[in-house]
This record gives sequence, C-alpha cells and structure tokens, in this order.
Amino acid sequence: MAQIPRYFYAFIIFLYLFHVATTNRFLYRIGCDTSNDCPSYMCPPPLSPRCTKFYCKCI
Repeated sequence: MAQIPRYFYAFIIFLYLFHVATTNRFLYRIGCDTSNDCPSYMCPPPLSPRCTKFYCKCI
C-alpha cells in the first residue's frame, strides 16, 4: 500500500522536471515591436537579434 504514494510522488517530481526542462527556453523571450527593441547582448557574436512574431530571436 505504501508503494502507491511513492509512485505518485515520483510521478509528480518527473512532471515538474519535464515542465522545467521544456519551458526553460521561453524564460528569455523578450517582447518587441521592431528589431531595434531587441538588446544586442542576447545573441552570440555571429548572430544578431531580430524581431519576429513580436519576440526577439537570434538570426
């Protein structure tokens, strides 16, 4: 009987880790109207920030 809560807690921890792993890349989404709104420090040197679909992306 004690195995059911243990599996349930393990499942909750797995779901939490999956959620963190899949949403981590969206933490750095910066809203924009034009490409000038995007900060230059957000991209590594060969790439430049551009505004696409109202979010800054490195292109």
